[in-house]
Amino acid sequence: MATTTDPASTPARAVDDHPYPRRDGDASAHGEAPAWTPRPPGRLTRAHVARPWLAPVLVGSAICLATGYTAWQDPNAGGVFPGCPLREATGWDCPGCGGLRATHALTRGDLAGALDHNVVIVALLPALVVLWGIWLLRSLGVRIPRPPQPKAPVWWALGALLLAFTVIRNISGVALFEYLNSTT
Repeated sequence: MATTTDPASTPARAVDDHPYPRRDGDASAHGEAPAWTPRPPGRLTRAHVARPWLAPVLVGSAICLATGYTAWQDPNAGGVFPGCPLREATGWDCPGCGGLRATHALTRGDLAGALDHNVVIVALLPALVVLWGIWLLRSLGVRIPRPPQPKAPVWWALGALLLAFTVIRNISGVALFEYLNSTT
């Protein structure tokens, strides 16, 4: 025989019993049942909330390990370093070609060699290190003022410069342009 529960005998759940915080506009904040039940936060969300510095530290550690491996193994000698798909298909250098060799040269203290392999990578590395440092400091709670955001024309100009660098470094016969080639 099935037992039935009398709704009057069941204790009503208090409004404040809900495990998740409510906003003023929620129906459940006024004693009504919520239209949906939110999912509990996942492990990554809890880790990000508990340790916001974890993501920049992990990214920085991965980059340090990759840079250490690049310093240890010479990309000029081959190894497990990937080839550039554009260079394999067309024979042209992409904007990133020579980046691993430039990184290897920088870890050896050879700035001229790094500039010979890829000028753009060497120019961007300090900015990337500063951006990573700002990310880390903000995740630690340090208040750093936001610089003004570049407008669309600035991004278009940077894209045009990168495209011009790609075309110019693939022109053969001119000594300056061949210096920009990643194979010199």
